[in-house]
Amino acid sequence: MRIDDRYAALPSLLPPDARLGFLSDLPISDDDTGKTVFYETQYVVAPHILLNSVAPRFVIGNLSEPERLAAFCRDFRLVPVATAAPGLVLLAHATEQWPN
Repeated sequence: MRIDDRYAALPSLLPPDARLGFLSDLPISDDDTGKTVFYETQYVVAPHILLNSVAPRFVIGNLSEPERLAAFCRDFRLVPVATAAPGLVLLAHATEQWPN
């Protein structure tokens, strides 16, 4: 199976040994496309553990419509940390303190 090239930069952006959350505009519960996106992301971030949750400190945002990123960040109180590709973003909770 060939994974989309947009994932290429993602592994280098990940904090070591962190559990990662997952957020997408494609639901994984009842949509084959959403499940595929989740499984592709899970494959790329291995050996990190990817949870279908925004609870972990770091969350991977994988959006089919990148222009929705600001709304997702606002709704879930997340901030972008790094961008791997349009619509593929490493996020963290807005309450986290980041070094300057």
